[in-house]
Amino acid sequence: SYYLHDSPFDNGMGGIENRHDRYTILPLSFSSDISLRRIAILSSYKDMLERLTSLGLKIIVIGPVPEHGWNIPEIAIKNYLFNRDSEVKGLPIALYNKRNLEVLKMFKSFESKGMIDYIDPVQVFCSDQTQCAASIGKENFYIEIQRHEENQGVQRWWQPLRKLHRRS
Repeated sequence: SYYLHDSPFDNGMGGIENRHDRYTILPLSFSSDISLRRIAILSSYKDMLERLTSLGLKIIVIGPVPEHGWNIPEIAIKNYLFNRDSEVKGLPIALYNKRNLEVLKMFKSFESKGMIDYIDPVQVFCSDQTQCAASIGKENFYIEIQRHEENQGVQRWWQPLRKLHRRS
């Protein structure tokens, strides 16, 4: 979803995404009109999924991982130093859904047609249906490097992947 928006992601809690990583594999640059870029990106996702499913392959798509708009380990350390609590407040699920609306809609459409198996990050990271966790207690789910999941975050994917494996 990063490429579908012109403005940095604002989590509404003081964290705003740093958009210094501007690279793309599409023939459109970040300076191109956002509506053209959005169409090109969504079309490329759709075309890729249609081509893969036409080959009769089992396709597993993991939806957009919740972006939090800040450095989770850094915030955890600050919270611990000032409040003696390292847990980082989660991202409101409504904001996650709004940010990823177009991508989620497309993936869920493919899933409803039986063309893909979809792993919904909401089921992995958003257990209370109001927010997507960045951490639980001292266990952070993200590391700073490009804000990817830490081992604890990656381990949360095993349960839904095992369920899909058992079904096949």
